[in-house]
Amino acid sequence: MTSPVLQEHWYGAEFLLSEAPGSRSRDPGQITNTGTAALSLDGGMVMTKAAFGTPTAALKAGDTGNGTVSGLGTVLGAVQGAYTLTFTSATQFTVTRPDGVELAPGVVGTPYSDEVAFTVAAGLTAFAAGDVIAVTVPAGSGLWQPYTASTPAQNLGVLWDRRVVQPGETVDCAIFVRDGEVIAENLQWDASVTEAGGISAVTGTDNVGNGTIGSLAILASGTLTGGVEPYVPAGTYTVVAEDSQTFVVADPTGRILGDAVVGEAFANEIGFTIAQGSTVFAEGDEFFVGVTANGKAQALAALAQSSIIARS
Repeated sequence: MTSPVLQEHWYGAEFLLSEAPGSRSRDPGQITNTGTAALSLDGGMVMTKAAFGTPTAALKAGDTGNGTVSGLGTVLGAVQGAYTLTFTSATQFTVTRPDGVELAPGVVGTPYSDEVAFTVAAGLTAFAAGDVIAVTVPAGSGLWQPYTASTPAQNLGVLWDRRVVQPGETVDCAIFVRDGEVIAENLQWDASVTEAGGISAVTGTDNVGNGTIGSLAILASGTLTGGVEPYVPAGTYTVVAEDSQTFVVADPTGRILGDAVVGEAFANEIGFTIAQGSTVFAEGDEFFVGVTANGKAQALAALAQSSIIARS
């Protein structure tokens, strides 16, 4: 007789090292299954709260260009409201938050990822300076769902114990959302989530030099004291020229990571190499390096912002 193979699920809170007194670290939540098969989620699954819906894009009446916008989504730092894309030429545009703060500029045909994600494609009629596109981020459902490669690393928590949700069903759950420590290897992840998210770069629209940035990589920042798991935060890293050979690199919070020298590999949280072009760089030239929020590293960074520390 052949014995059946049994698979034991993770127990409730098996991921937990410590939490705040009482139930202060936990919030009530709900999970809805909109699929056609039962949804089985183990305790320790990294979850995200649907704070935002899928963004929409609309060209302003009177625009010269008739291009399109695709790949719409939100990434770390997104807020509800209308982001304004204002073209400065046929191929370049600025991006402004709903509160008026200017973000990294964008380029037609290049995926954009700074709070909002999208790609602008040229149409039969090219865009012109002064054309405007509004990208609007709506409110979300507030329901919890597994963190995946296509969802931003924000509004995250950890499912307290196992839940099985039938198609069309909504179930209550407890989510670990603040002030505690978790065992990194006991966290559960959606199959789509890799160790680190994507990385891309945009050249400043007013650069004097015509050199390039390449060999982009996301690097581990090194294990911190106390066995804390390393992570690289999602968002936009700024790389700004001090002179023709040296650039200052800052992370998404503005923290200075060090100097990058033209022709030499930079390696601190992110990796890249800047190459000189036929016209040398000048003070103020810049690159914007975007780390998208779809990896384990970015999720651990977001959890840390809520004082949930993953330890190995």
